Amino acid sequence: MGVTTYCNYPPEAKKKEKVGSLLEFSAEKIVALKPDIIFATEEGNPPQVLSRLKSLGLNVYVFGKTESFGGASAQFRALGNMVGKEKAAEKILKKIEKRRLKIIKKAEKLDKVKVFYQLGTNPVITAGQDTFIDEFISVCGGTNIAHNVKNRYARYSREEVVRQDPDVIIIVDMGKETGQEKKNWARFSQMSAVKNNRISVVSADLACSPAPVALIEGLEEIAKCVHPEAFE
Repeated sequence: MGVTTYCNYPPEAKKKEKVGSLLEFSAEKIVALKPDIIFATEEGNPPQVLSRLKSLGLNVYVFGKTESFGGASAQFRALGNMVGKEKAAEKILKKIEKRRLKIIKKAEKLDKVKVFYQLGTNPVITAGQDTFIDEFISVCGGTNIAHNVKNRYARYSREEVVRQDPDVIIIVDMGKETGQEKKNWARFSQMSAVKNNRISVVSADLACSPAPVALIEGLEEIAKCVHPEAFE
């Protein structure tokens, strides 16, 4: 079995042979591993690279864009079917769905708060509609201030964030840049999220990985950021 350098969940994935990143990987390494099937993503893997793998006679299955929790669950179910683990996949999804519904039920009674979700810096990147992140913010009792942007993942100016005055800013952990990014926002002292100390950091592994097992933990983390009084 081979995985990308980004595959670190579950912990066992760290011990597997690394074939490269999402954007650049070694076809030679992949061929040498003699895989029965290769799982790829439409959103993460360049189509020309996937075409090359197919031209080598390799069996490549490409998962589509993950636009919602339901979509991620459907992909997980399909994966379970392909590897002969249908019942195990369904059992996992049932447990996850109970956790998700618990959050929805609690959030329904809460007032909506404005949220800005930051995925990158220089430039600032956020998530718009038709993304599971946008859905998560809504499920947790928030309103995504970038909901109406045309692109699913897009650049967003700091000035526009300040103008919309979010109650909460959620930053996906960017390693060394995270601390500096919190300082960058702190300069806008008039913004509600800054005045009320509502700038939070969430794990990239949980908040950005389109797999239900990780996403449910990410959803729970986002819920704590959006409504800490209800979900802590």
